[in-house]
Amino acid sequence: MEPLKIFKTEETVDNILIEVDRYLENNTPFQFVSGLINGEFDELFFKDDNLISDPKKRIFPKFSNPQKELTCAIELFDALKLNRLNANDTRLWTYACLKVYPHYIINRNKIDETLNRDSLHRYFFFKGASATTNVLNTISKLWWSVNQTFDEELNDPYYFTKILYKGKYKQLFQDITQRPLIFSNKKVVKAYLLFMENKVGDTSKLIAPYLLNHIKSFNLFHLDTDKIVELMENFLEDMRIKGYV
Repeated sequence: MEPLKIFKTEETVDNILIEVDRYLENNTPFQFVSGLINGEFDELFFKDDNLISDPKKRIFPKFSNPQKELTCAIELFDALKLNRLNANDTRLWTYACLKVYPHYIINRNKIDETLNRDSLHRYFFFKGASATTNVLNTISKLWWSVNQTFDEELNDPYYFTKILYKGKYKQLFQDITQRPLIFSNKKVVKAYLLFMENKVGDTSKLIAPYLLNHIKSFNLFHLDTDKIVELMENFLEDMRIKGYV
């Protein structure tokens, strides 16, 4: 376990990015990752002057089962106890990626010599607070996936989180998390997961564009969860009539 720390300022993160880009002028992204793992940048990136320690003494958890994203996500969410403002902090997630979880990121994304600059930035850095940024970064997406599905009123508050991470629903995770208008609204996310709980095949891939187009034209905030589920069932029936499913 690592004590929770963050980079001191966003300028600190910007300066690190400048150093990384300078390094990449003569080296590959994979060489940067190798150097990161071997401590080549420790003095440059993680010196005390660059960091702020958490006054609440929280810790970054050591993942008990790194192969299971669901387990990692719940452990991270439980340990950090962030509010939404903290959870959009560039300094937090960039530190977590570069210092605490680089091995996890390498293994999770199967990083090798083919790593390119764009993927390096996406995996190890967090720039720009948005629903899209939240789920593109390997570590922040773990926390946000739980935050948007956690329901403390249920006997199992991670009930919806577990649906999101079910192995057979990999398309479901992508359809929800990579569409900001869906993922940013917890009520819509909950309804989407309820709708998909017992569906099979490519239902999510087909229904997501329907729902997204509807959200762009109509405000769903006045609808309760059951009404949103009913709306999606109507979309599915319309697709059946048209022969799409």
